[in-house]
Amino acid sequence: MIYQNGEITVTPYTIYWMFIPPLIGEPDKIELLKRDILIIGCSYSMDEYTKLNDKKDDTTAFFFNLDKILSGVKPGGEYERAVGLAKFIAAFCPDKSIIHTSTIDEKLKHIFRSEGLIYIEKNFNDKDGAYNAIMSLVKPIFSSENQVRRTYVRIGLYPASTNRVEVTCNNGRTVVNGYLKDVSINGLGIIFTEDPNWDVLSLKEQVQLRIFTQSSILKVPIALVTRKNKDNKEYGLSYNINDRNMIREESANYFMKIIYKWIKDVIDKYVNLAGN
Repeated sequence: MIYQNGEITVTPYTIYWMFIPPLIGEPDKIELLKRDILIIGCSYSMDEYTKLNDKKDDTTAFFFNLDKILSGVKPGGEYERAVGLAKFIAAFCPDKSIIHTSTIDEKLKHIFRSEGLIYIEKNFNDKDGAYNAIMSLVKPIFSSENQVRRTYVRIGLYPASTNRVEVTCNNGRTVVNGYLKDVSINGLGIIFTEDPNWDVLSLKEQVQLRIFTQSSILKVPIALVTRKNKDNKEYGLSYNINDRNMIREESANYFMKIIYKWIKDVIDKYVNLAGN
């Protein structure tokens, strides 16, 4: 997903979910974002589904909550509505659309599968199983050779935010003090107001980080130096967002909330999403 306004050039893989189950809350969305999956809820009516065409590209997929879509339909009318939905999805995005329901109904199943669509009978109100179910569904849609290609989003923070960063070598000596310039899913950038001693840190060296925010001190016990840019007075560092030996859970969640909110705000503003 590319926006030409200069604010964002790439998003994680994005699932537009028609009537997302309420049990899947923000903490669950944050955990999925750590694996490059952005969940955006929609609440379009059937006659608004053409708006989904604006969201279709090679990094997006679409989930349709059939239980909610068919709710309120007069008895017997659910099959007529299902036929209309199946024909729309078959023409719209059959390879990256998933229809799910908690109801076992052979007639409904036939309507969607006769169009070659992915139709599953799954209860996403099961908290324990919802996360694993989402990941198992996402893999075949976005994977190549059974691997989900990673995407990277980098959110610029400095100079609007000036969070001081302290970099410490493994020997316990603090060698660099700068400001948090940007943050991505698996790394961050540090910028300096004055030139640091560039020879102190080598590429691929392991360091420890402390980031000072207004409300807390965030800790990254292990980060790798991956970039040194003398011209721009910047360091780039990387870590595995899911590895608690590298980054504390509080720090990981803080960064992901920044990324999640920023991406969602941009999408809401420029794509005019309906619903959540």
